[in-house]
Amino acid sequence: MAGSDKIQIKKYVRFSDGSDHKHIFHMTRGGKDYLGTFGSSIYIKRQGSPSEIAKAFRMEIENTKRGVGHRDDLTDPIIETIKIDSEAKKAVKLFLHPMMAKHWGRASEVEENIEQQDFHKLLKKQLKSWKGAGDSLSVINHKYWATFHAMVVKAVQRKYGGKVRAYRGIWGNQAAEILDGAPVGVHKFSSWAIDKVAAMEYRSHWGENPRSDCWVVVEANFNPKDVVLAPVILPDYPEPDILWRLGRDVQHEGDEIVVMTPSRKVRAKVIAKTRKKDCLPQRVAARYAHTKRSSGIGDCYDANGKYFMEHALFPGKNKKLRMVHGEVTGQGPLDGVKYGHAWVEDGNTVIDVSNGKNVRMPKKLYYQVGHIKENGNTHVYDPEEFRAKIMQYEHWGPWDLRTSSGL
Repeated sequence: MAGSDKIQIKKYVRFSDGSDHKHIFHMTRGGKDYLGTFGSSIYIKRQGSPSEIAKAFRMEIENTKRGVGHRDDLTDPIIETIKIDSEAKKAVKLFLHPMMAKHWGRASEVEENIEQQDFHKLLKKQLKSWKGAGDSLSVINHKYWATFHAMVVKAVQRKYGGKVRAYRGIWGNQAAEILDGAPVGVHKFSSWAIDKVAAMEYRSHWGENPRSDCWVVVEANFNPKDVVLAPVILPDYPEPDILWRLGRDVQHEGDEIVVMTPSRKVRAKVIAKTRKKDCLPQRVAARYAHTKRSSGIGDCYDANGKYFMEHALFPGKNKKLRMVHGEVTGQGPLDGVKYGHAWVEDGNTVIDVSNGKNVRMPKKLYYQVGHIKENGNTHVYDPEEFRAKIMQYEHWGPWDLRTSSGL
């Protein structure tokens, strides 16, 4: 990128939910303004004029408060500080890492594309590509979205009334958790079927391939305002049947709606479930998920990955550090359960900063406690291998680890 490598922070906010943080920056580099965020992942989200980025900065703050973000949302976030303190200066340095080079250029390209493409072309492209990207529906960032969504809400009310009843077929470990009393967890944007039969077909099979012996079908009611896409006719839109392809979705084979749920949880009741008595994931996966929610397990890849990046990747840092992803055997509430974990090794010392802790332990003892050697399932990355994986997958992991339990 042309211009200075120095970053100037114009505005800054740090959110916290008690265990994790999210940094939001309005920053300048090389005479250009950018919006950057650093939470569970690091993004250079936009490039634009000072006023455009100032507006985007305010919108990012509001979206974070409401839980509308991209994979780095916090639980009940509060603003910890707006002061450009040592933590802010430390975090912003990560944007200068060589692995972020392509993202600076990409921010300019994304902004330019959004401004140049008209809404209709962007929407048609979105309808073909949104599946598999449940945390992101980029079309809502277009300035015409509010007008378009108002048409959708009006049409949904006309077709379905003031309450939209929808169904979802769920299988595997998530079904097991629901059978054990857990709420229905979804992405920020999730697909539901209006047709009950379609949802019941999806619950256990796709085509001729069986999905799982463990499944449920749930029913939920949505406010029309929460529906972002639906197979409805829009009389005031240039192509009134633009959304009609959702009337025969490739998965549900029935009317499909796409709902926005910032909380990532939906109140729903089980209307059908597996009759198999030995739904194996039910006991193991549900117990694992419950313990994960109650004890804070789950940030090991993020926390230790960030530690490794800071202490091993930058010039002058410890190149002898190794990032390790491996299968461990749990203790306490997870006694006997095998699941994936991440930690850092410095020679014969293990460093584990997950869950807000700062563990330093002899490697031999750490491996004994977690039965790591007996499990025989570890993947070790040096700094360059770690860098390559981050650039390839754009998340903290796991990348190659496959555990015997699937957890």
